[in-house]
Amino acid sequence: MRHQTSKRIDSLTTLQQQPFRHWLTMLAICTCLSACSNKPGDTDIQQDLAATYECPILKVSDVKKVDGAEVDSKVYEVAFTYTVSIKGGAEAAGKMFAEWSHLDAQMHPTQLALEKAQYEADVRIASGQVGGNRNADPEVRRLSQAKEQLENRINTLVPCQNLEALSRLQIMRTAAEEAAKSGQSQIAVPVAIKVRGNGHMGKAESGWHFVDTPALSTVEVVTETANYPRFKQAEAPANTQPSDAELDPPPAQLASIAATPADAANAADNSPSFDCARLCCTNQP
Repeated sequence: MRHQTSKRIDSLTTLQQQPFRHWLTMLAICTCLSACSNKPGDTDIQQDLAATYECPILKVSDVKKVDGAEVDSKVYEVAFTYTVSIKGGAEAAGKMFAEWSHLDAQMHPTQLALEKAQYEADVRIASGQVGGNRNADPEVRRLSQAKEQLENRINTLVPCQNLEALSRLQIMRTAAEEAAKSGQSQIAVPVAIKVRGNGHMGKAESGWHFVDTPALSTVEVVTETANYPRFKQAEAPANTQPSDAELDPPPAQLASIAATPADAANAADNSPSFDCARLCCTNQP
């Protein structure tokens, strides 16, 4: 009786293991077929594109090989198309593009104001008015923090590190900015971009992979109507655009701050953006 029970248990165990063994066998066959395929397919292209567009706000879809030609036994030239979409749809895309444009518009005047503050701090240090270095200057610290905050927010909003991903997003952002010029609350917001590519794929044990950077071109920017947020543009800091005279002050003005020849040369190289005579000659009658 015990012998019969034992045989039944062994039979049940064998039956339970069969589906698992069958799955392993099929997996091994599929892996071999993928690795040993004589031509790259849609899956091979999509795997490499997924790495190219590895970004939390993007997804790649509709990958299709449209043409191909064998170069040699291990290299195959392929032409393909695919779509890169923004996750979240039109509303998410509209919010992102609007804020990105708003923040980016503040970067240039902030950078100019920072450079001006840094130069003025250097002048005060060179003339002996203050000690230390430029980074201790309150205005330099304030503007440096403002620039850092802008950069951090942009990096959070657009967390794509790959140049190709950023390039496609920039194309869509430009299209959004053009549509926003209408002044309407609802515009055609870019939600995806269709791309055509051509490149060479090499054969490896793990399958086919691009052996060089594919040539990619935009086929179409796909849009949907959605709300486009409006941000009040911040005013540029005063006097951030230096005049020609300020950019190239006369030697007498540089000498008036009691700078050594080396200091004066260094100041000229850093493109001053203030009136040296006004700042440094207040003690003259």
